[in-house]
Amino acid sequence: MDLDIDELIKQTQKLKVLYVEDNKDARESTMGLLKNIFSDINTAVDGRDGLDKFYESGSSYNLVISDINMPNMNGIEMVTAIKKSRDDVKVCLISAYDSFEYPVDQNLNIDIRLSKPIDFNDFFISLASIYSINT
Repeated sequence: MDLDIDELIKQTQKLKVLYVEDNKDARESTMGLLKNIFSDINTAVDGRDGLDKFYESGSSYNLVISDINMPNMNGIEMVTAIKKSRDDVKVCLISAYDSFEYPVDQNLNIDIRLSKPIDFNDFFISLASIYSINT
């Protein structure tokens, strides 16, 4: 599938994104790429921080990108709380394992699942799909 990156960026610029990752190096390197796609992106260092930022924003995020395995509150717990507040928020879960070790409630409606290291081509194609962007 050929992806029109320019069209993807044009469409994703209006999204408000929360990126949650406890590993500083992974967070910084991934943010370098995400800033090229999203103009309004904020970071959190763990699930508790992510949930706090979500609520502080008035639940205004359109997309939450989160690691699963984090201290204080894991990504599944955070997403469960977020979905109780706003079930239309799109969610991308990232795992350091090929198979997700945490059970994920099917009712959470996870939109994108990725393994680390992130294959950004897969991420972009998934984004285009969930936001109905022509490729």
